[in-house]
Amino acid sequence: MITTTRRTWLTGATAASLIPGTLRHARAQTGPIKIGFLGPLSGPAQIVGMELRVGAETARDLINRQGGIGGRQIEITFADDRGDPNMTISGAHELAGQGANLVLGMALLSSIMALLPQLQSLNMLIQINGATDERLSHELFNRNMFITTPNNVIRQGALAEMVAAKYPDVTGWVCAIQDSAQSRSSWARFGKSLSAAYEQKRGKILKLEDPLTAKVGATDFKPLISQLAASPAKGLFHSLVGSDGVSFFQQARAFGLDKKFTVIAENALDMDLPKALKRSMPDNVYSLSFWSPNVTPNDPRGQELTKAYAAATKDPYPHGLAALGYVSLQLYAEAIRQTGSTDPARIIPALETMKFDTIRGLGFFRKEDHQFLATTCVVHFTAAQTEAGWGVESVTAVDDASMVNPATPGIPIAM
Repeated sequence: MITTTRRTWLTGATAASLIPGTLRHARAQTGPIKIGFLGPLSGPAQIVGMELRVGAETARDLINRQGGIGGRQIEITFADDRGDPNMTISGAHELAGQGANLVLGMALLSSIMALLPQLQSLNMLIQINGATDERLSHELFNRNMFITTPNNVIRQGALAEMVAAKYPDVTGWVCAIQDSAQSRSSWARFGKSLSAAYEQKRGKILKLEDPLTAKVGATDFKPLISQLAASPAKGLFHSLVGSDGVSFFQQARAFGLDKKFTVIAENALDMDLPKALKRSMPDNVYSLSFWSPNVTPNDPRGQELTKAYAAATKDPYPHGLAALGYVSLQLYAEAIRQTGSTDPARIIPALETMKFDTIRGLGFFRKEDHQFLATTCVVHFTAAQTEAGWGVESVTAVDDASMVNPATPGIPIAM
């Protein structure tokens, strides 16, 4: 199911509300309820960890202002792994030693894979907040891991479905991606989903060109831009991460490349692109996002997250990663309310069977493979005559359950 919200401009919001508390309170105990945060709070991936941290702290503060859980306050214990898998292991042992066995903030695949073999021995439960690799719910499945992030199948399916619905005549596609396994997988997933949407629903055959790649950390994108300019395709899939992606768009604009394509399906930059380009933002880019406040602008929880984000970062436009941190803390809190415990042995079956009202919509963990299903957003950012220099033309919310792959934990997923 697809729902589109149109022409809503982001503004700083000023409302606060309780997270809905329909579940029974945890039985009376003493002392704070400890939740662990393990992720990159410094180093090259610091921005990822800090976005997640703001979201988790906002959810914690909301709950604590309203009396906590069964009268107990939530306390987040932070462990900075600096994006180093070796420090992930030491950080996990540190958290376990402090009794923080319910952990969020896990965003980097290398760190997650390093920790997976030790989860049971540490009696630790983790939530994934950022990594989209579909192997986590398949050949890497671990019962002590829950994937709160929509995986690559869901994300590319949502982007492809929106593009096919809005641009049914754009049947030639090329890509600009990083020379990495993750980017190639994203292009393959997008192409597969887009082909199905065009061929099965519209009777049209797509032409998908071979991948055009750039090295991670590249600064000169002119060779890639020249190849793209020579392509007859009218659709562009983009998956250059971070500053690489922003530099690509800045250089591409100088060559008029943004005008060549009818539509650009953007996989990697989310809100970072319009924040960087401002009034130079092209009007034909549709970006994947974990969340946008424009989906449910009247939700007081989203308004509170926007307010807290602005206070913490001096930026009134919250990143989708902040929503993942918020939702993960909320999910743990509601499972603790339900069970009256922080023991992973009791929290796991609670998470497997509960439904949650979140800022990403009504959601649940699929019991078989622990993939969380709610909604994924595709945002149409545009330049605007506002102080920020950009706005949100529309947001398309796609139901994750309509896009997700079958649950086959322990078995490699077919490409």
